[in-house]
Amino acid sequence: MLKICFYSLFPKVLNFYSIKFCNFLKKKLFFFSGPISTPKKIKKIILLSSPHVDKNAREQYEIRIKKVIFLVAVNKKKIEYILNFNLPSSIKVTFNDK
Repeated sequence: MLKICFYSLFPKVLNFYSIKFCNFLKKKLFFFSGPISTPKKIKKIILLSSPHVDKNAREQYEIRIKKVIFLVAVNKKKIEYILNFNLPSSIKVTFNDK
């Protein structure tokens, strides 16, 4: 069992390519479950705009990361099909064996 995780800052792009990846897996006759969406992770960054005088003058920023998980049953021969799937650079992919 192979666990494939897609990470992105852009949820619309991630949803589009997760559906495209599902269709790819169906076409190649893989046994899989997914896409499994997880809650967004929010990283908050706070910067002081004037470090010397006013501590209350701050600027806040957020980074929202969305994650989608696929669980795929594969052989060593079929892993090459998955590795050759084209994704944009805005999507990070990780592979884990289960």
